[in-house]
Amino acid sequence: MAILATLNTLTSHLPPSVLLALPTQILLSSIHEIHTVSVLIIYTLTNTSLLLHQLILNTSPVSLLSTLLDLVKANILFLGTLAVLTVIRRLYFHPLSRFPGQKRYAVSKLWEGYTNGLGENGIRVRDLHRRYNTPILRVGPNELTVVSVEALPHLYSRSIPHKSRGPWYNIWKIQGSLNLLTASDEVHRQWRPLWEQAFSAPAMERFTKRVEEHVGRLVEAVGREVGKEFSVGEVIGRFAFDVMADLGFAIPDYGLLSLTGDPGYMNIMHDFMCTSNVMGTFRNFMDVALYLPLERNPEVKKFRQYGRDLLKHRLSIENPPKDVAKAFLESPGTRFTDIEIEANVQLLIVAGSDTTSTILTVLLYYLSKFPEFQETLYAEIQSATPFATASLGSLPYLNALINETLRLYPAVPSGAQAQTGPNGLTVEGQYIPPKTPVRVNQFAMHTDPRYWRRPDEFLPERWVDESLGLIKDRRAFIPFSYGRHACVGKKLALQEIRLATAKLVEKYKFRPGENALGTEEYRKAWRDYFTAMPGPNWVKVELRE
Repeated sequence: MAILATLNTLTSHLPPSVLLALPTQILLSSIHEIHTVSVLIIYTLTNTSLLLHQLILNTSPVSLLSTLLDLVKANILFLGTLAVLTVIRRLYFHPLSRFPGQKRYAVSKLWEGYTNGLGENGIRVRDLHRRYNTPILRVGPNELTVVSVEALPHLYSRSIPHKSRGPWYNIWKIQGSLNLLTASDEVHRQWRPLWEQAFSAPAMERFTKRVEEHVGRLVEAVGREVGKEFSVGEVIGRFAFDVMADLGFAIPDYGLLSLTGDPGYMNIMHDFMCTSNVMGTFRNFMDVALYLPLERNPEVKKFRQYGRDLLKHRLSIENPPKDVAKAFLESPGTRFTDIEIEANVQLLIVAGSDTTSTILTVLLYYLSKFPEFQETLYAEIQSATPFATASLGSLPYLNALINETLRLYPAVPSGAQAQTGPNGLTVEGQYIPPKTPVRVNQFAMHTDPRYWRRPDEFLPERWVDESLGLIKDRRAFIPFSYGRHACVGKKLALQEIRLATAKLVEKYKFRPGENALGTEEYRKAWRDYFTAMPGPNWVKVELRE
């Protein structure tokens, strides 16, 4: 009775706005948060109702001013109390508070947004997994990262019956619609077979000759730099864009390698990815993204216009050769709206160029930095010469180099965001509550000592000689994601990387330029803007005898 009396006394002296903050916090504190638009509507209607009620009761100008001031004070008290209660709950009473992690991640998404802007979040999260020595890390008020092969099928398998995509995928609302990567599970199941058909075995056979032509142009472009120090990453980026424009949109010579096209489009894409990565951090912002004039954002505006230009060019071609865009432009039985086509065009631009250029640039860095890797590869290529493009998949050392590059420099370092089901998920003996957004950080998985010996070293031999025991668990190698999230263009990307690497090393010797970074500096220059961006790679090349 004494406790109840104390509570009654306490509550009788507290302003109603302070008392209202407690049930509001409880209502809003669910891991599966209420949609922000609904919250804003209720909040606005409540304030409007209170204001109208007071205006009806008090009609004098003095009373009106007093009413407005009282309402402002009440809102300040309410929001301030709500903020304090939210911080306390997130730190000490939240269902995820038992998981290790930094408090600044637990309190707010602001720190993650900041590190995403720097392009460092995926790398920092890997370091935190190591610091806390934990497979499960709290990286947001309602989000975890998991580094465990045990979790993969439960988060990413195609057979999962529940909604498995996390809220991060709403980022593409800034493009007006979602695409294959970001669409809901139901829409994804309808669209993915169309994309898979675009990368089928017959399609790959048709693409091979066109890839070979572009690789030939790449070899010629590098040849123009013999005897000079140059940024090989820039040349590779131009090559990757030319291939994307051809295989994606039936534009046989986009002109970036020949220096007749506009290379500014590459910067537009990178700026867009950086901006999107920051905005996508904040679920509340993305909830209202469709209602905001985001196309005024210069990065978004330029990238959307770039996609429209490519699409317009593609639609102007009479009887175009088969390309990937046909999957959503001429899909039988499935009709895409104009805005859905536009969103999928944006995805094709990023996925069709960024991954290939990133991996090739990093691989050439290690080949130039470590001549023994390069000469071993050259000997293997010579033993297989003349080689067909399809046969490169059987060259062990070439594929070992590519795998090791993908392991240490995955194209999507932070990994795909999933969501636990209605019954939650138990990983390595720890229970994760229902509907919790979860990522499997690829960079952390690929460098976890539980799965790899000497995890931070670039060692191609780990893939050539399994008796060395450098791979403890191959399931931890997921450079193209897993299950329903797996990259649909994986085979084509690997074909490009293999052929370009083999042809370049067959003809040239690569050496570090005077401005080349050391291995530690190069690692630190690597950035994570959802897709990775490598540091500068300055090299010199000379013709082989």
